[in-house]
Amino acid sequence: MPASELAAAQSSIRESRRAIDTGEQETLRIRDELASTMRDIQRLTAELHMATIATLKLKLNPNQSATKIKSLYPYPNCCSLRQNAEGDREALKVRADGYLSELARQERLLEERARERDLLAEQARAATEDAEVWRARWTDAESAAANARLQSDECANEIARLRDTLEGKDRELMQCKSALSKAELQVQNLGQKNTESGEAAGLARAEVEALSSEVSRLREALGRAEAARGALELEAVHARVAAEEARAKAAAAEADAAVAHESAAVERENARNANFLLQSAKEKERDVTAEVQVRQPYHGYCSTATVHYFKPAHSHLL
Repeated sequence: MPASELAAAQSSIRESRRAIDTGEQETLRIRDELASTMRDIQRLTAELHMATIATLKLKLNPNQSATKIKSLYPYPNCCSLRQNAEGDREALKVRADGYLSELARQERLLEERARERDLLAEQARAATEDAEVWRARWTDAESAAANARLQSDECANEIARLRDTLEGKDRELMQCKSALSKAELQVQNLGQKNTESGEAAGLARAEVEALSSEVSRLREALGRAEAARGALELEAVHARVAAEEARAKAAAAEADAAVAHESAAVERENARNANFLLQSAKEKERDVTAEVQVRQPYHGYCSTATVHYFKPAHSHLL
């Protein structure tokens, strides 16, 4: 897996985390607004309860003085205030329900994004580990192939050296054979001369014995040369076998390297798929963020309208 793809995957994960943090901050803000709305509902409920108590007492004892009624409930217009409070309460309930549904939706989206982020992080980690494993295998295969090539080169050099030595021994053997042929010809000539001249028989015998000893020495040298040649041929055979084994090891190492390269290609494809999934998750998060930003102006408008709605009631009470 290339380092650029790993960096892109890690960058996408970081962006997903930032988007999740932004969603959590938005959720906290919505919760704060919901808590403020619930406090307003409780306050309006208390005011409505007080207005209801004052109305019931007025119905039970209609002869009470205005001062008594005012002491029971200090607001002069109970019915209109009750209606206003009920309207505000219903509006706040609607806003609270909207906030709760939006909060639940945001929490579900955050949970889904968190699960997707964890899954993508796990896939990226597994892809990274597999890439490291296959990179190590690729390095080992390359080092094994290099060692096998070095051994093959050493065996080839050894075979060339043994071949040169064998050629030198062959040249020495040919020289010994030619010397032996010359000595045999000389022996034959001396034999003919011995039959022709009896007077030179003693000298011829001495020469023949000398030549015979020389022939024996040459034959011994020839035998030693042939033995050395046989040893060199055996050594060359062993070197050839070792070279074949080295070539087989090199071929096996190259096959392992090819398998490792194919596995690395598969891992790169998996990493590209993981990057595509990360980009899909990023697009989903952008959609969610855009939807939240679209909903924010609506909430601000509702809160502003509620504040302006409360002002006439308070000014009337004052």
